[in-house]
Order: sequence, then structure tokens, then C-alpha cells
Amino acid sequence: SASDALERGQIDAVRHYLDSAPMALRGWEWRHLSSRLDLSIRVHNYPRMNTQLHVLPGGLSYYDVSAKPIGGIRRWDMDTGQLLATLPTRRPYHSSWLVAGGKQLIAQTYDDSPGAVEVWDVERGTLLASHPSPSFVQAAPDGSRVAYMDGQKLHIMDTRSGVTRASAAVPFSNIMCFQPNGRRLAVSTSFGKVALVDTELLQVLNTFEAHRNNIVGFGFSPDGRWLATGSMDN
Repeated sequence: SASDALERGQIDAVRHYLDSAPMALRGWEWRHLSSRLDLSIRVHNYPRMNTQLHVLPGGLSYYDVSAKPIGGIRRWDMDTGQLLATLPTRRPYHSSWLVAGGKQLIAQTYDDSPGAVEVWDVERGTLLASHPSPSFVQAAPDGSRVAYMDGQKLHIMDTRSGVTRASAAVPFSNIMCFQPNGRRLAVSTSFGKVALVDTELLQVLNTFEAHRNNIVGFGFSPDGRWLATGSMDN
């Protein structure tokens, strides 16, 4: 079969089997085997569901962070699919961010409700800090802080100390995004409006209307000068 020939490295035989397959039989397995013939596409076969992937700078390896406690946080070789490292955790995670130039990983645990914000040193495989959070967070790209909404107030948490500062009551949602340097935070308000917040002073610097409907996502450009927004607009 094509699968057996592929395992034996018989590429010409694999192509023959796939090319000879009737159109009615060219389902997901045929597409899967065909993708493995394309050397620009590498398929890593390991069972994992609800996984977030983070490619390290240089593109030689990547981390996967799972919403299931089995397997923890693992690092894989991009070319071979070989398991390179496993961080010592068996917690389920809701969200994760590769920060500080790929040297750290921030991950928020989840077990029926938002849990602790963990900061990992991925180079050493050690847990640097763990801080409780009452709500889902958004991490700054430099790893210095996370933000979240709780009690109609915007909170900024220092990831090293766990010290949290809170704003006055503001009409923000939990849809937010940091500038790359962490000094500004774009936050969704009501009916498609965006507030730009100074994360040191916790003051609104500017507001503008980006959409007619609620905003569902943000993304800053690498230089922090541009902000992309997505909404439910038709």
C-alpha cells in the first residue's frame, strides 16, 4: 500500500499507488499521504487535540501547549518531529504566548474556570512564577505583564512579582491586545469602538470607532504603528 511504501521510503512506489487510486477513493487518507510527498510540507503524527503551537525564532523547533493535562508542554524538532523536551507540568491550559524573544512562555491554566498565570523559562525548562487570576488574560509580547478585566476595571499584572494595578471603572470588554513593547494596550469597548490605554498610567490616550459591531480580535504590527481589527460587520 502507499502507507507501507512511504514507511519504507519508496517514494516512487508511493506516487504510483496514489496516482492509480480511483477518484472515489481519494479521501482524507489519500490527501494525507499526498501531503507527505511534498518535502515542503512535513506531517508530524502524534495524537494531540486542542493544542496551541508556538514556533521558536529561527524555525527549527516549536512548542505545543494543550488544553488537556496529558503530555504537558512539549518541544518538537521541526524537521524530524522528534520530541526534544517536555516542561514539568501536567496542567490543562486555556491560552499561551511565546514571549521575550522566544525565551519564555506564558500560559494560563484552565479547569472549569480561569486559573493561574504561569511564566516558564523554556531554555532551562523551569517555572519562574505562577500567579492567580480571576479572569482570562492577554500577555504582552515582551512577557513583562498581562492584562485582564475584572469587576468593570482593567487590571495590569506584573508577571515577575504578581503585583496588580487596577484602573477606575471602564466600559471595556476582555478583547485586548498589547503593543509589542507592552506600553500601550488596545481594548474593545461597546459597538466597535477601540480605546488605546497607557499601561503604566492606566489612562485612556485615545478612542476611535473601528466598526459598527462588536470587535472580536486585534493585532498590532511588529513596529506597533498599525492596529488590525476584526468584527462581526457584514
